[in-house]
Amino acid sequence: MTPAALLQDLSARGLSVRADGDNLRVSPKSCITPDVREVLLQNKAALLMALRAPVVREEIEAEIRALQPLYSWAPDELKALQAWAAREPDVVRRILEQSTRLALPADVDRLIATCDHLIDELERLTGDAEAAEELRDERRRASVVGLLEARERLREAVRAARVAGQRAA
Repeated sequence: MTPAALLQDLSARGLSVRADGDNLRVSPKSCITPDVREVLLQNKAALLMALRAPVVREEIEAEIRALQPLYSWAPDELKALQAWAAREPDVVRRILEQSTRLALPADVDRLIATCDHLIDELERLTGDAEAAEELRDERRRASVVGLLEARERLREAVRAARVAGQRAA
């Protein structure tokens, strides 16, 4: 049963469930049977994530809207960022918190240079020049949002390649 379906089932039983930090708050307590308690314990993580997801999405959407005038994102870039935020809210939130104003050409140049450095590092670690060239082509065609997403993917790939290299050594 999906978390959404489970929440609907609990609601149909007269129970109200909400997230409170890392805990679930269920009321009224008089309606919590041993079976319900067991289901809640087994599905606690999924229920917490489902209950928090709309709040996190709303917060990130508000951050994106607030930053839009500063970054002068094109509508398609804004949609791409919003879609990425729906898939990986923690990554997007970290980027929004750490990023500088990418509307300035120097900032975009730094972002491109970072991506290029990561591609070079990945090529050095893996020895795959063909894959590195494909990544460079993708980087050349990317929008600012695409560059942000590419930077995060490249960082993860470099980390994974370093770990693989350490295991092989």
